[in-house]
Amino acid sequence: MAATGLHQLPLTEVAGRIDAVIPYYDYDAVLAHALQQHSDVLTGRNTLNKARYSLKLAQITPFPDVDFNVSLLKEYSLPPKQFVHTATIGMPLPVWDQNKGAIYAPRRRS
Repeated sequence: MAATGLHQLPLTEVAGRIDAVIPYYDYDAVLAHALQQHSDVLTGRNTLNKARYSLKLAQITPFPDVDFNVSLLKEYSLPPKQFVHTATIGMPLPVWDQNKGAIYAPRRRS
């Protein structure tokens, strides 16, 4: 009751026997199972994989994506009220920002 912090609980009997045989566990088998199945280990592996993917993404990010947009619009406000077409191509130029911080951060964590 003191362990739960609820002092108002009534006294009860303890389940089980005090002279029961303590089970034997093979340390190597339990360790192997824990390293394969434990949620903390699996979370750590996923975090490491995420850091690897983030590093790879940061390394290729200095090469910017090219944006290409095509539009066909109907002009209603000015005569002769015809269709207007536009096309744009754009991309950022990484002159100063070479994404060095995003490349350094995953390397420091792993």
